[in-house]
Amino acid sequence: MREELSRFGEAIAKLGLTRADAAVALLWFYKSVNGSHERTPTELGNTLAELGLSGRPNTTRLREALRKHPQAVRGKGKDTFRIGPKGAALDEAYSKLLGGPRRATTHLVLPLDMTAGTRKYLEQLAEQINGAYESGYYDAAAVLCRRVAESLLVEAFDVAGHLDKIQKGGVTLMFSDVIRIAGSGQYIKLGRKSKKALADVKDIGDRAAHDRYYVTTSQDVGDAFRRSFRALIAELLAKARISAP
Repeated sequence: MREELSRFGEAIAKLGLTRADAAVALLWFYKSVNGSHERTPTELGNTLAELGLSGRPNTTRLREALRKHPQAVRGKGKDTFRIGPKGAALDEAYSKLLGGPRRATTHLVLPLDMTAGTRKYLEQLAEQINGAYESGYYDAAAVLCRRVAESLLVEAFDVAGHLDKIQKGGVTLMFSDVIRIAGSGQYIKLGRKSKKALADVKDIGDRAAHDRYYVTTSQDVGDAFRRSFRALIAELLAKARISAP
């Protein structure tokens, strides 16, 4: 993220922003790229100085400027600010400064060899999951992890000849119901850890998709989550009889 922050700083340096506007631009950046959207005036001032956007600002003056800024509001943390509802207008102005979507390079969530050569939609979703995670778009990564797990679980039922057990009128049941039926072990058999991983992936993905206030963080999709997710996907791929050539 440091490299992206530097590029963003170089881009907004050309816009002639006031110190307060530059600080709000940083708040927008942290919300959009890192998911961690609250910062103190001290933190913002230090970053402004490090990026060469201003000298070391007076914290009290910056705090007062942020308090009056129409696109910033108080955060939940002590002495913090975040982008407010009116800050949505900044998306159009600043999104283009981040550059276009990039391809994943390290595949930190799903290794390339797990999906390469399987099915096109799996390859594309894995690329999006890894790219979103590497870019700090943790909400997007969590939602996509949920989608892949749900798709493969349905595939597993289909291959086992029990698709009708998770459908009603030809429509697949809610993911929670599919997980419950899978957990019974009557139609497909999953390992104990996979059952827990399914519940965790659904919970984190649902929160990322539907919670009005919570923003998914790197801790939510950290090492433990990624390990259990990879193991889950490996088992579901096997149950669905999907393998790389």
